[in-house]
Amino acid sequence: METEPQQTAAVPSSLPDLIPVHDASSNSTEYEHANVVHYNSAAQKIGIWHESIPTQCKENESQFETYCNDYMKYIIKKNITRAFFLIHDPFSFPYVNQNWVVTYWLDKLPSTCEAGFVLDTEPDSPWNGSPTPWTTIGGTNDMMELAFQEVVRLNSLAKSKKVTCIGFDTENLYLGDVKDTGYSTKEGSSWITAMFQKYLPGVPLDWGWASGRIGGDSTLDIGGARYPGLYWVGETSSACDAKGGDACSSAQNGTDYCTALNDVDKLLSGPLGNAVKSFSESNGNQQGWAMFSVEKWTKSPTFCGECVASSTTDLVDSCDLIPKVKYTIVTTGTTDFISCGAPSNAPGTEFTATAPNVGTGQVTKSAICGVLDAFGIWDESKFDSFLATVQKNYSNVPNVMIYEWNFIPQGWM
Repeated sequence: METEPQQTAAVPSSLPDLIPVHDASSNSTEYEHANVVHYNSAAQKIGIWHESIPTQCKENESQFETYCNDYMKYIIKKNITRAFFLIHDPFSFPYVNQNWVVTYWLDKLPSTCEAGFVLDTEPDSPWNGSPTPWTTIGGTNDMMELAFQEVVRLNSLAKSKKVTCIGFDTENLYLGDVKDTGYSTKEGSSWITAMFQKYLPGVPLDWGWASGRIGGDSTLDIGGARYPGLYWVGETSSACDAKGGDACSSAQNGTDYCTALNDVDKLLSGPLGNAVKSFSESNGNQQGWAMFSVEKWTKSPTFCGECVASSTTDLVDSCDLIPKVKYTIVTTGTTDFISCGAPSNAPGTEFTATAPNVGTGQVTKSAICGVLDAFGIWDESKFDSFLATVQKNYSNVPNVMIYEWNFIPQGWM
């Protein structure tokens, strides 16, 4: 059985030791240091990932507040114990540089929920002030260091809740979409660890990547946490090939989530169950969070009401259509979408654009709720049963992560 090494943050000698506070009633321990609380529990933890944000929510304070209010309601409803929020370059996004993410999200989190940031540190899109183009790890104004400095700044503004865990999307750490480049290297992992320990001293080392590494990698997954995606595996067999993505989009549905709809035992008897088993066997130190997707590709007859992102996604005018991109008609207006490649002009019609066109019609890009049919097509109660069954049947899966907030079906809200 492969076991990943336990990592412990190096605490500078000038800082006071962490004080463990044990709660006998809940069999949990909290670590207190400089108003930081790091919560640990023997019971199953349910986390929620966050990897995108609709453009208007990034730029409009009122819409951002509503978006966060909905997020908070779901966190409370499901007793989420670890929640993430995506952080972009503050130079370009008001929700970061005007501190909305602190006011409407960080300060609103319940005391029982750990706060985490997913840092958007893509070498292909360097942050303002860092070298452009990106060339190396650890240079002057290194983007990763700027990102951790921003974590410190936002934490300093928070009233009580502090960010104590950091996440990354592995693919967003590549340089030029090439695997094992950029920060997604052994050197990059060591640098991220150094940044965590430098800027979050006294906080137990807790950073990890969302990746396809079900069994982990002892040279890369050294941050005390990992988030393997247990959905780009064989469970999509009838709709997707091993490459995922485009193959799933072309098939639209037919995944094992469809053939085993709302049937927990049937789903776990196939490739997904094998993936969970492999993860459990590799997770002896229980640092991993098994990530399960609530994506939904198949559209309802009307476009509205699919998922969180559906109600806040950006509308595209018909004159701005891009050839070969998939769209869904929201309002027809005066536009002839048939001449743009659509089979009809009816709202809810999905099509691949051939050209832009005049008129007042509007569309939205397809795949708003994901690129495959996963748990987003299930009943919420059956998804809850799935998570409970995983905890019961697999010894080393105490932590699960929902991928992701934007894909939560609106019917679950």
